[in-house]
Amino acid sequence: MIGDKKKEVETLACSECFQPFQSEVYVIAGRKLRFDNLCDECAEKEQKRYEEQEKRDEEASRLLAFTSLCPPLYQDTDPARIYAPYVQAVDSWQHGPQGLIFVGPAGKGKSRAAWMLIKREMLAGKRCYGVTATQLAKYAADQWHSRAEERNIAEYVLKECKSASILLLDDLGKQKFTERAELELFDILEYRTSHKKPTIATSNADGKSFRQMLSEDRGEPILRRLQQFSTTIHYK
Repeated sequence: MIGDKKKEVETLACSECFQPFQSEVYVIAGRKLRFDNLCDECAEKEQKRYEEQEKRDEEASRLLAFTSLCPPLYQDTDPARIYAPYVQAVDSWQHGPQGLIFVGPAGKGKSRAAWMLIKREMLAGKRCYGVTATQLAKYAADQWHSRAEERNIAEYVLKECKSASILLLDDLGKQKFTERAELELFDILEYRTSHKKPTIATSNADGKSFRQMLSEDRGEPILRRLQQFSTTIHYK
C-alpha cells in the first residue's frame, strides 16, 4: 500500500547555471520525487533550444522529401537562367485552386520554374507530387502489370497525383497519349479541379497543338480543365 502523498518546496541548485531556485518536491511513501532540475530561466532556454532543433529537423525532413522527388538537374536553379515571366509567375503564385501552366520551347526554364515553385511549397509544408507525362502514361499502363510490385507502384503514383496538395505534370504534349493514359489524365484533372487542388503543368505545345494529340471524346474536357483552372504563361 502506498503511503500518504504530499508536496513540499525545496531550494535546489540549477543543474545548468548552479544558481539556487525553488522547486516543488513530491513526497510519496517517504520518498522524494523531483520533476525539475532547472531554474525557470534555464528551463526557458532549454525549451527554446528544443523548439529550434525541432524546427531544423522539420526543415531537413522537408528538404529531403523534395530532393527525393525532384530530378537532380532541377534541385538547385538560378532564376537568372529562367525566362523572366515564368519566375514572376512563380513569385506571385499563392496556394489556391488556380494552378499555373508554363508554355514555350525547350531551354527556356519551364521545368526549372515549376520545380522551383514545388520546392518553395514543400519547404513551407505543402504535400506535393510531380511526374512527367511519359511517366504518367507508364504508370497508367502498369496498373495491369503482371508483377504485383509494378502494380503497387503504379497505384501509389496515381493516388498521389490525385491527392497531393499540389501536382506537377511536366512535359505535357511531347507525345500522343494512349487511351489508358488519357483516361487517367482526365480522371486526375477531374478529381483535382472538383476538389480545388491546383495543378502546375509545363508544355512545349500550345492549347491547339496539345488538343490535336488527344482523342475526340476527351480532348476538349481535358484541355478545358487545364485552361479553366490555371493561369497560362506563354513564352513570347
